[in-house]
Amino acid sequence: MGKTPYKILYRVVPPIHIPYTSKDLPLEAMDQYLTQREGMFKLIRSNLLQSQNIMAQQANRKRIERMLSVGGISLCEAITLSIIISSQMSFSKIISKIL
Repeated sequence: MGKTPYKILYRVVPPIHIPYTSKDLPLEAMDQYLTQREGMFKLIRSNLLQSQNIMAQQANRKRIERMLSVGGISLCEAITLSIIISSQMSFSKIISKIL
């Protein structure tokens, strides 16, 4: 799709975030506000990354890598063979050949 959730929700391109670096501003309060805002952005990014890692670990916890084989050939080879043969034979004949 190539669209961000922001663009899907608001139907506009998200604003570009330009990070603030401490500069000499005439208003010290504004400098302090922008510095705190950048700190919040960094904290949000790190929390989001940490949450994504936790979710990935939880999803991968139940996954098991297995090598399946049917009659001495791997399952991928069996599927490939069934696709090649399917144009020539009926489904029941393919199953009997694989098993």
